[in-house]
Amino acid sequence: MSPTARSLALLRRRGYVVAVAESWIPRLNIRRDLFGCIDLVAVTERETGVLGIQTTTSSNLSSRLKKARQTPALRTWLAAGNRFELHGWRKVGRLWQPRIVAVQPSDLAEVVIEQPQRRKGGRRARQRDLFDSGPISAEIGPQASKLEA
Repeated sequence: MSPTARSLALLRRRGYVVAVAESWIPRLNIRRDLFGCIDLVAVTERETGVLGIQTTTSSNLSSRLKKARQTPALRTWLAAGNRFELHGWRKVGRLWQPRIVAVQPSDLAEVVIEQPQRRKGGRRARQRDLFDSGPISAEIGPQASKLEA
């Protein structure tokens, strides 16, 4: 299942009416996003404006955010009272979970709305005191007092 299909299902479960906004151009064999950065559009009665969503994997989220911020049409989209989110999907255990990042209109700064849960267990405890052996001057010995004077 693609990230777009996962976001479609998630938004529909949350009560949104959702449509795919990217299109396939067969002669060029490329996908084209709405305004260069929107894969899905969603509306709900609970919120005003249209929600534009860019879907991707969690590992590509930062590059998609950078690309979206550089898209001139996004500033206009947000200024018109619409909203924009990025959905970065990753697998946690056996479940797929999104990291949802909203882009604010004032400065196009990102705000994390939802973060996937971290896996429990499986990691060893760190040795915190591995290099903690007291003050450095005690290890150097008499030479430290000569340097300090």
